[in-house]
Amino acid sequence: MVDNSIVDWILLPQTKYWANFALKILIKSKDEELRFKKLMLRDNVTQEYVKLRDRASIEYNESEFDFVFDNNYNDVELQKNVAIVVNFIKSGKRKAKG
Repeated sequence: MVDNSIVDWILLPQTKYWANFALKILIKSKDEELRFKKLMLRDNVTQEYVKLRDRASIEYNESEFDFVFDNNYNDVELQKNVAIVVNFIKSGKRKAKG
């Protein structure tokens, strides 16, 4: 039996399975320009394509998440945010919000 899982699924909040997850984390990009550059390099696409894809993306209601972190592409901040979540899980709490 698996006690904890990580699911990276962009459509998860739109599915019936969303309500069954005990802990929901949203990581959003803080630096749009850097995010676009990374996407362009990774996918070998133009900036115009990335902007079109971005406009078609899903908007999330942050209040539906237990944790919301800004991704500033900094390993120290990432480690800090992971530690926050791990400590929360270790605390034995099921939900971050009432």
